[in-house]
Amino acid sequence: MRYSLFFGFFFVFVLNCSLHIICYKRTSSLNLTGIKQIKNKNINKRNRIYSSNENLKRLKYIREVTNASIQVCNNALKECNNDIDKAIELVRKNTKNGTFISTSVKTQKEGLICSEIMDDKIVLIELLTDSDFVARNNKFVSFLKNISKLCLHNEIIPSNIDINDSVENYDTSLVAIDKIMQSPYTNSDGEINGTVSEELNYLRNIFREDIKIGRFSKYVKKNENEFLHFYIHNIVDGNNVGLSGVMLVIEIDNLNENLKTKEKNIINFANDLCMHIISAKPVSVSIDKVNKNVVKKEMDIIRDSLKDLNKPENIITNMINGKMKKFYNTVVLLEQVTLISPPKKNNKIIS
Repeated sequence: MRYSLFFGFFFVFVLNCSLHIICYKRTSSLNLTGIKQIKNKNINKRNRIYSSNENLKRLKYIREVTNASIQVCNNALKECNNDIDKAIELVRKNTKNGTFISTSVKTQKEGLICSEIMDDKIVLIELLTDSDFVARNNKFVSFLKNISKLCLHNEIIPSNIDINDSVENYDTSLVAIDKIMQSPYTNSDGEINGTVSEELNYLRNIFREDIKIGRFSKYVKKNENEFLHFYIHNIVDGNNVGLSGVMLVIEIDNLNENLKTKEKNIINFANDLCMHIISAKPVSVSIDKVNKNVVKKEMDIIRDSLKDLNKPENIITNMINGKMKKFYNTVVLLEQVTLISPPKKNNKIIS
């Protein structure tokens, strides 16, 4: 995603903003203390408790995405036979003030984010598992950091891509993940231990959990004016492993000259922008970059929510346009209101 604009904060220059977002929010595990009390009872009781736990996780995820009540989410989940995506769509159709948070920047599993940067390259990668306990284990964290470095230095792994399981990137995603999995794995001591795939299977056998590579972004500078930056929120290890992360590429005229006198200002601006992104979770930089399928789906949801009003078509159209404007103000970076005081739209601050 790229956008050309003028930026005037501490300095003025042409700025192109390329944005790669991974926002990961961990969910706390449910305390199943009741299992001890039914230790000697029949297996069906255990199954019901496990099922209840899984259902609560689904409900919590739907509620985080839609901001609807637990009761509304539960009814939608039942009506859609536990299909999460359909339940989210149903909730948003039936909820007057339903919010939109893209499921491409949230995940239902536990895990961590790691970023690495060196000279003209930057990587952001996510490693997923089933429990927070495993995600905090040193072996898990070490593996994530090692494959992050591998992705940064390995030239055969595709660059300038953003993999988030979208249909558009499906083929590229398969190629990139396959290349990562088949690459030689170098451990923390610098020793090569088979392949990434073999090490991943080793961890799966140790922890008995479904550990897998999630979303992945790699970018290589296209010219000397591109400034690379990352921000990790809720840090778990060092300064580059945590629960949420943003990878940012900013193109600045005469970057090298500006860095000599205004490096601190540039870094502060990049940090402020990243923190806003972590909180507001935009899905694109500008309106014209919003995925057409997302726009169509949103318009269909809005139209369905207005169908019982019995208004003339021109009024319905105006209402849809008004709601779409509100939608863009929620999901587009330049249309969002900055979290920095005083509150202004990001496009006003940048211009």
